[in-house]
Amino acid sequence: MVRPESVGVGKQGNFEGIVETSIFMGASQEYFIKVSNQVFNAEDVNPKTKRVYAEGEKVYVDLQPENIHII
Repeated sequence: MVRPESVGVGKQGNFEGIVETSIFMGASQEYFIKVSNQVFNAEDVNPKTKRVYAEGEKVYVDLQPENIHII
């Protein structure tokens, strides 16, 4: 399990994906990003100070090992 706020979204990262959904939530931007056959939920806190990615845009997902938890 990976918490959405632990998933990095940007122009660099571990995996290349496509933004399927991009939702402005006020204090955060929520993304659903398709990487291969897996969809990651990512939450970018305080999107006012960051780049907001549009649906269909290519991005990279950054996952750090310490943020991955096996349930």
